[in-house]
Amino acid sequence: MRFHSCKLVIIRICILMCGMTGCHLFEEPNWTLEEVVDSPVELNAPRMASDAVVLEIAFVHVNPEDITATAPLWVDIDENHVPIQLRSQLNDNGIRCGLIGGMIPESVLQLISAEKNQVDHENIPEHLRQSGHARNMRMQFRHGREGKIVMSNHQQDEMKIVQIDGDYVTGNAFNQAQAIFTVRTYPKGDGRVEIELTPEIHHGQPKSNFIGHDGSWLVQTEREVTAFENLITRNTLSPGETLLLTSTPDSKGLGGHFFSTGPSMNDTHYVLLIRLAQTQADDLFESESSSESLATQ
Repeated sequence: MRFHSCKLVIIRICILMCGMTGCHLFEEPNWTLEEVVDSPVELNAPRMASDAVVLEIAFVHVNPEDITATAPLWVDIDENHVPIQLRSQLNDNGIRCGLIGGMIPESVLQLISAEKNQVDHENIPEHLRQSGHARNMRMQFRHGREGKIVMSNHQQDEMKIVQIDGDYVTGNAFNQAQAIFTVRTYPKGDGRVEIELTPEIHHGQPKSNFIGHDGSWLVQTEREVTAFENLITRNTLSPGETLLLTSTPDSKGLGGHFFSTGPSMNDTHYVLLIRLAQTQADDLFESESSSESLATQ
């Protein structure tokens, strides 16, 4: 009996609700199944952080004669944006750096379209598909936070490097070594971005470090890092501009390990292209009132 009385109470409540809403609960929908299937689904685009920067990274295979001092490549590349003293240091250590403003010049397009860069993606072996130099990348960075561009396909059992720093010459040997650029970006208010590149050698066996975090311990596995701070480059790019780095054709010093497949001058070299694709920080069109309010804070 108690069960039946509960059912009667529930039925009466439902009848009351229908009377209050005018039976709108049981109205038929005013759309058809075909309209739902055909209607496009609009999703809001994910928002990037205000200090986010997107860089496009590309590797281009070249012959040593393509990057000689008199090669057509350097006629179209601006090397003067690098201070002359730093440019001399880079050259002494086998690295050349230049800036491409706007459209990619024909000399660079010819290198990109050369046979060395034509890849049969269907028949490429798996180990080459995973290679760092068989890909183009889009990388997102935050203000001052580091990212990595791996230049070596694999670790070398022994990497011997002769470094020139002014009048001083030093030599080092690294075991289980790999050449890597550490990248940091610093957006400016006018839409430009300063891109900092630090050449590094990561070497040795991985070691575990215990790091305190929020009352607990995190285990971080890292290898030893030797950074060449006298060869750090800082380049300010506008959206659409491209930074070009490669080795000197003699494949010497640090540049020979970063941009060459082997120690011989006849080995294939690499050209690294870094294009500023997108930045969020641009106050060019901010109103004067908003600028004044920021200045008074």
